[in-house]
Amino acid sequence: MDGMENDNCTTIADDNDISVPSLKAWNPSLGANCSGLSTDTYICVAAPSNTTSPSTTPSSHSSTNASPSSTTARASISATSDGFTPSPVQTGIVSDCIRFYKAQAGNDCYDIAQEAGMTFDDFYTWNPAIKNDCSGLESGVFVCIGNTGKPVPVTPTPTQTGMVSGCLRFYDVQSGEGCADIASQAGAAQTDFYNWNPAVSTNCAGLEASVFVCIGTASPITTITSGTPVTIPSKS
Repeated sequence: MDGMENDNCTTIADDNDISVPSLKAWNPSLGANCSGLSTDTYICVAAPSNTTSPSTTPSSHSSTNASPSSTTARASISATSDGFTPSPVQTGIVSDCIRFYKAQAGNDCYDIAQEAGMTFDDFYTWNPAIKNDCSGLESGVFVCIGNTGKPVPVTPTPTQTGMVSGCLRFYDVQSGEGCADIASQAGAAQTDFYNWNPAVSTNCAGLEASVFVCIGTASPITTITSGTPVTIPSKS
């Protein structure tokens, strides 16, 4: 369809019965905040496999509709590496994958790719079974979010002042939590937790809600934005 004056990603998605994340996934040039939307420019508002060529004279908000994607939920990226392959994984996943994410109910491919710091093209290439309209994404099934070289951790923000520079596992502190509980649930010794996050102090007085702390300096790379700081299972 043709972008009309005063349109935005939300109005276009609503008028075409699709989700905003799907609209952005099909039109990467829109950007995360929809700043790439421009008038008199055609954009895709249906699954690429079902779209038709636009007519010469476009009508406002007319299109071939795609099935709405699942309700978007923030993707809390937890990655595994060093040759450890979780189960189950998407059918046809690339054989050399080294980073995985377990899809959750309500996740969208756009958000998973964005949270993992990767391109949409790579995400679809590494996980062909999800299809380019994300209809094949399954809750509880691992997808590949990295397959080349040694995984490079993307440090989330904000983090504790003075946090150890070699951190690979991060946890977003929730209101009411304590240092002992976080360390225990993450499978870390309290002394290590304090060493990795000196600003929290040994009495935990410096722990701040909504600020990431380090919960591990060894693989796999993990960034937890919701839920508890889970312990990484040992490899058999």
